[in-house]
Amino acid sequence: MTYIGIFIVSLNALPAAALWSVMSGRYYTPGVWNGLAPFVTMTLAALFVFFALVTLQGLLLNMVSPRRFPGVSLLVQCTLFTLLICLLPFVLSIPGLDRYMHLRPAFARWIPPAWFLGLDQEMLGNREPYVEALGRLAIWAVGGSAFCAFAAYLWSYRRQKVRMLETPIQARYEFTALRRWAEKWSDRFLPHQPEHAVFSFTMSTLSRSRLHRLVLTGFVAVAFALIVESFVSLIVGGGFKGFAVKTFALEQAAVSAPLALSLFVLAGYRYLFRLPVELRANWVFRIHEGGNRELLLRGMERFVLCLGVLPIALLTLPLEIEIFGALTGFAVSLLAFLPSLVMEEVLLAGFEKIPFTSAYLPGKRPLIETVCMYGIAFGAYVGILSGLIVTCLQEAPYFLIVLGGFIAIWAKVRKGRLEYWHVGELEFEEVAEPTVQTLAIFRD
Repeated sequence: MTYIGIFIVSLNALPAAALWSVMSGRYYTPGVWNGLAPFVTMTLAALFVFFALVTLQGLLLNMVSPRRFPGVSLLVQCTLFTLLICLLPFVLSIPGLDRYMHLRPAFARWIPPAWFLGLDQEMLGNREPYVEALGRLAIWAVGGSAFCAFAAYLWSYRRQKVRMLETPIQARYEFTALRRWAEKWSDRFLPHQPEHAVFSFTMSTLSRSRLHRLVLTGFVAVAFALIVESFVSLIVGGGFKGFAVKTFALEQAAVSAPLALSLFVLAGYRYLFRLPVELRANWVFRIHEGGNRELLLRGMERFVLCLGVLPIALLTLPLEIEIFGALTGFAVSLLAFLPSLVMEEVLLAGFEKIPFTSAYLPGKRPLIETVCMYGIAFGAYVGILSGLIVTCLQEAPYFLIVLGGFIAIWAKVRKGRLEYWHVGELEFEEVAEPTVQTLAIFRD
């Protein structure tokens, strides 16, 4: 609690002081409340969010069994983190919302930021009934969330302590149902033991490592933020007339969803696979590398396909059917699925490692370069391909040409990647780039 208090105060003190200095001028009436009111309201808003999260965590402790709590808690955390990332682009549009507040909209009573805006205006001397009502909602929200947070933890402290101590340790593993399902069906799709070993090792690592899950959630959240921003921009810009009216912009936004998700999820997998977990455990794969190199790499490929490309296609299929109809929606999903396969081949090309088993050298590329690369890739992969897919749906010959082109590109890229599976060695120690490049002549 002390750390949270220090963090909130230090976070809000500088913006409040800066606002006071920025507002000074000819039409500014100086006063202590001009700097104190924003600081108090921002601090109360932060405390409201903190106590609301604590209340949610306390409810989960009481309503969910210890066996399922880690998985449910992780799901809630990932959902909240994704919502946070999705809402960040709308922060830039806040200065343009003043014209809506001049109309005193009734829906503002259901928006927590508006409550604290009303409290700020009330502290500055605004005595309108509308502003006072919002200010009272802010005070009740902070007090209610604080009471609920303390009540939830006081009520469940003793009982939860006993439950956690008496629960077997092996029951606290996360995603037990998913692992049991995977163990049941993986033998049919992964008949060879090396493939099965890499697939199971990768899944177990992601289900247990919170750091890797957090990074992957960040990639997925950015993709969802871009998708949501495209639909919201369409609505705010006046181009949205409902799903019944199939405009080009709406169809392109729908096609962009699977493309954006596949780009960031596959890129996130490739980045995560380079981050080691326990390097001393890679001896298991080292001693089985001889004669099994191709099978080990195939296990990684199957994991990306089964838990990356295919789930995205199935997840976005209802959206495509809703926008385009049943038959055209399946066609759109197929056209978006093939570029995902191409992207998988491109990202796995030259990646000759077992996930999480190789030493990692960070900082080899500047951050601004990485951001620019992702920006260019998003514009080219998502923007151009979505427009191409929507355009080719107008005529059946165009659809067949684009479909055949995607299949030919995928076959060409995959053939080029598989040519190097039979030669070389798996990489367990990442080293710096050599001064003199060999142009891969050592493979011949």
